[in-house]
Amino acid sequence: MRAAAFLYPWDVAGDPQAPGRLAALGIQQVTLASAYHSTRALTPRHPRH
Repeated sequence: MRAAAFLYPWDVAGDPQAPGRLAALGIQQVTLASAYHSTRALTPRHPRH
């Protein structure tokens, strides 16, 4: 079984450790949202916000 995650660009932009963190969680595939309404999001694992 493949483990996948849906991510927004702000979840990973500017975070060079994101791929390693996702892989450590067992995530093998990512779907990046390219069109969505704007929102203020909590991204506690991102190093800059």
